[in-house]
Amino acid sequence: MDHPITVVALGGNAIKSAKQRGTHAEQLDTVNRTTEHLATLVEQGYRLVISHGNGPQVGNLLIQHDAAKDLVPALPMDVCGAQSQGQIGYMLQQTLRNHLKSKKMRVPVATIVTQVQVDPADVAFKRPTKPVGPFYD
Repeated sequence: MDHPITVVALGGNAIKSAKQRGTHAEQLDTVNRTTEHLATLVEQGYRLVISHGNGPQVGNLLIQHDAAKDLVPALPMDVCGAQSQGQIGYMLQQTLRNHLKSKKMRVPVATIVTQVQVDPADVAFKRPTKPVGPFYD
């Protein structure tokens, strides 16, 4: 019997903690350990949709773009958001596929970059509460 589709939500801070610099190796290691557990769920018959945040990652990209703006044109936040979605999706897809392969399972794994339409008149814009970027004391 197939299990219903299960949504797994990972925050960007679950991929890069405040105590980490945010190197690719650090994030890949965290994602690899996470997808090892997710592969076990797939082995048990669960069908997964993995959603993830990207606040720290997109914040780092924005800082990189700002620091290099005199060398190359900086990209806008929405493009940096798509870049970090692709980066995280790639790491999740690669490591999950590797774990499934080690279990001799041929299950398709795909990454989808999404967009969300936001109402510009939303009152939440008057008092933003969702931080983007690194942690500060």
